[in-house]
Amino acid sequence: MQTVEPHVVAPDAAASAEPVPGIVEILRRPHVLSTLGLALVARLPLGASALLLLLRLTGAGANYAEAGAVAGCFGAAIGVGQPLWSRLIDRRGQPSVLIVSGTAAGVMFVAIALLPAGASLGAWFAVAAVAGVCQPPIGSAMRSLWSVLLDRDEERHVGFAIDASAFEIVFTVGPVLFVGFIATVASSSAAFGVGALLLVLGSVGIARSAPSRAWQPEPHDDSRSFFAALRSPGTITILLVYVGLGGCFGSIEVALAAFARANDAPSMASVLLALWSAGSVAGGLVLARAGASGDPARRLVVLALLLAASNGVLGLLHDPVVLGAVLVVAGAWVAPIFGTASTLTAAVATPGTLTESVGWTVTATTVGMTSAAPAAGAVIDATSPGVALSAAALPVLVAGLVTWLRRDTLAGDGEASTSPQAWAPTRSAPSVDQARTEGHGP
Repeated sequence: MQTVEPHVVAPDAAASAEPVPGIVEILRRPHVLSTLGLALVARLPLGASALLLLLRLTGAGANYAEAGAVAGCFGAAIGVGQPLWSRLIDRRGQPSVLIVSGTAAGVMFVAIALLPAGASLGAWFAVAAVAGVCQPPIGSAMRSLWSVLLDRDEERHVGFAIDASAFEIVFTVGPVLFVGFIATVASSSAAFGVGALLLVLGSVGIARSAPSRAWQPEPHDDSRSFFAALRSPGTITILLVYVGLGGCFGSIEVALAAFARANDAPSMASVLLALWSAGSVAGGLVLARAGASGDPARRLVVLALLLAASNGVLGLLHDPVVLGAVLVVAGAWVAPIFGTASTLTAAVATPGTLTESVGWTVTATTVGMTSAAPAAGAVIDATSPGVALSAAALPVLVAGLVTWLRRDTLAGDGEASTSPQAWAPTRSAPSVDQARTEGHGP
């Protein structure tokens, strides 16, 4: 589970008087289901890319240490590339950025598929790094598109929750489709080829959609500053939270792999991770029905404490069946945390940098994961997988503490975009229907 994928300002009185829209109602809104579907298509390869890289390299003769290093390079490169592509979206709009990045990522996946077995380790690192940097900013684009797809705060809250749950499906279906089926029936190279096709189709599909062409960047004063998005104290708070969440995910993934190996069933790790993701999907759908919170910072703290407590219990369990059941419960807090963090990210982002701010959350999550994974490995070597599972509570606990201590930065004061109008397209943006009639949409 990774991810990707983030007011203390209460909804206005008129909006709060409206009933919370249902999930089915939101999905029936024009363009919502089709846009989510295209995003899912583009994201699916991401859910299995690291594991596919491991299979591809070990199949080409590399050892697991080398393969793991290349996969880590790919993940780190994603963290570097996402803010850059997202920044371009905030300045040039979505279509051109998604088409270029999606096509480039597809080409690099083909390069990975065709790289000969005798290629040097340096060549693998280079191809993996470029492929990671080129990954299209689908999550960032989706966060911005909700301002075009839906009108009210309550509706966007449901949209965030649905999107967070859909992202978890990527890490449930992706490995099964690419590793369990395509790589098994054909080869890991074939799986990368299919992944390339899906990347291009999904990215170009979103870029050509009416909502993507209707959305326009918001004018702002910091267009020439590379770190404009980081000038908001609230954004810094959210990024610290994402580092903690990434630390949790990195620890859990390594610890579950070690738990499965200790039980002489390495393949069990994918099943346990799928159960964790399934719980997250269910939790996201429950959050969608719960409605927006008047104090999302407080909700984020509560959810972080619940996730930390659930993680702490995991290390006490030794039976795989019981562990799987509790993982469903622990996972149930994950998508709600991301959905709530998405609301806060939008509320505190420096005007004109929402997409870039979301891109930075990917970087923060990557930093947390890449830092925690080796630490979890060291804990496992020194103690046991169970201790590492329980230790996964610590980074989430710190994330909750940071949110509480810095909650004033999440109040939407200062430079942050807090008003409902901050969500709306700029006046120069054509409506979705205009984009279609003018030939901008499919």
